[in-house]
Formats: sequence, structure tokens, C-alpha cells
Amino acid sequence: MNGIDIVVRHVDGSVSGFAERCREYTGDYVPCQYRDLGELRYVLRSISENAPWANVILAVQDKRHVPDYVDTRALRIVEHDAFIPAGHLPTFHWATILAHLDRIPGLSERYIAWSDDVAVSRPISADDFFDADELPRTGFGKYPVFPATGPKVSRYQAIQIESSKFFREKTGRSDFCLLYPHMPVAMTRALWREQFELFGQDPVYSTTVTMKSRGKEDEIRKIDPTHLFTNWVDICKRRRGPAARFFSMMREALLQSLWQIPHVTPAIRPRFGKYAIVNDTDRMKHNMARLLREQATFLNVNDDAYDSWGWPGSEREVNPESLDLLHGTLAQLFPEPGRYEWM
Repeated sequence: MNGIDIVVRHVDGSVSGFAERCREYTGDYVPCQYRDLGELRYVLRSISENAPWANVILAVQDKRHVPDYVDTRALRIVEHDAFIPAGHLPTFHWATILAHLDRIPGLSERYIAWSDDVAVSRPISADDFFDADELPRTGFGKYPVFPATGPKVSRYQAIQIESSKFFREKTGRSDFCLLYPHMPVAMTRALWREQFELFGQDPVYSTTVTMKSRGKEDEIRKIDPTHLFTNWVDICKRRRGPAARFFSMMREALLQSLWQIPHVTPAIRPRFGKYAIVNDTDRMKHNMARLLREQATFLNVNDDAYDSWGWPGSEREVNPESLDLLHGTLAQLFPEPGRYEWM
């Protein structure tokens, strides 16, 4: 399969005036949601090394968010106003950006939505993302999404529960939904538009994909369009029944368990690993050692450092030692500049 675009969504919260503009239009600015930790350099290196068959598109609010090291001759830069309806701009919400990627002029029919905090550590092919029938592969679910059994549930879990409930309401299906990790998502323009037309008239869906920011997530009912799309493709298009989904889930759980046995299963690599960036140096060392040790196929660098070090007003900063550990670890994994960097 040729002609597949990888669309990397990127934001740099340090751009002059960005934080003020975000507050003006959304009423808030949460640094960890927009902060550029420098990981995009290594994300692009990883794609250059391990997915050379793909064309890369960098989707940014405007060109000021493009880092100086990016060779703009080697990839395509697309600004939000080229594909997001003017009435939704400016937006600072990942779901609004993702929901309109299919409108990028000249986008390939098959494309992959990619976040700027996810690297790939081994060679992958287009067949890892699309079947021979061109249906997107939806990855592996980590666990089923069940309704909350108690009052204590994170905002993220609450949104996944709402997404599952929304899916059942709108499709009339009783199948359990799977939670897919924060991995790149294979899509086709035709399928995305079909599900957009199917769900888009509902106020919950339409509100989610037109928001300026995440907003007060505990006050507004919203869904995760990625969760909805992957489960819709799996259940309604691929027609995988509950038994097949259950056994694939159990297989993944077994592989994850086997991988934890030291010196027994070195060939088994996790499909996905999430590594928090924190400001506690000891924890940060542990997280970076785990990143090197696990060698997961997809590596998600998750910024939650704002809540654990330095509180100069609302502009919480990252401990420089944490950044040094992050950059040193990523440089160890991806030491050579790729085709998307100025040489």
C-alpha cells in the first residue's frame, strides 16, 4: 500500500501570545496540555527511521508552532485554517482538530492520526495499520470499558464510559467497547465521514468536536471520537463479535503478563507503553529506565510534570533535571537525525 499520510498534530505553548489567546477563548490555560518538551524531534526521527513508506503532514495552529529544526522541504505543513471550519477557530482542543483532519486538502484516502508525544521504536509497515480490504486495523484493547461502580473515577475514564454508552445508544448494539491506548489511529476519509454523518447530528458529539478547549470536563457530557471510531469500525464494519473481541483482549493480557517475567520472554515486546514525565527526580529516573527496558512498539511521553515542581503562579514549570533525563533517554533511542530535520 502506498500513498499513506501520517498526520502529526503539534502545538507549542511557548509561542508568543499563545497562552493569552488560549485564556481569552477558553477561560483557562493548563501548561501540560500545550507544553512543548522537545519530544517532537524524536517522534519525527522515529517515523523517519521506522515508517519511511509514509508521507508526513505536520498540523499546527499556525507556522509559528513549527520548530526551527524541522526541514519544511521534507514534510508538509498544514495550518488549522486550511481544514477546520472558520466558525470553530481558534481551537485548542485535540478532539476538534482530530475530527476535521479528513478535510485537509490533498490528504490521502488512507491516513494515520498521530500525536506529537508518541514515538515508534521498531519498523512498522502499512499492513500494521490497514488490512488487505483496506479497513483500518484498530489496534488492541487494553481492557473493556464498564460503567463506573463507584463515585471515584477519573475524568478520562468517565469520558470513555460516556463514549461506550453513546455508542450503544446510537447503534442499538449491546457489545462491550474496548479502550484503545493512546496509539496512532488508522483512518480512511470515507469511513471517518460516514461515522461523522452517523453521529455528528447528536449534540454530545457535535459539542465535543467543535469545542475550543477541554473545558470543565466534569460538567459537560462529552465523548472521545477516537474511542467511538475504533469501536464502530471493529464492531459495525469488521463485524467482530463479543467472543472474538474477548479472546483478543485476553491474548493481549496474557502477552503482557508473560512479558513481565524476567529473562523468559525477551522477544515479546509490549504494543504500547506510557511513560509519565514527572518532576520527582527518582521517579523520573525510574520512568526513563522503564522506557528503555520495555522497548514497547509505541512510546507515549505523557506530561504531568506541572503538578509536582515549581509553582510560580499558574505558569508551572518543568524541573530541568526531568527534561535532561527525557532528552537523554530519547536521544539514546533515536540518536540519528532523520529526513525531517535540517542537517
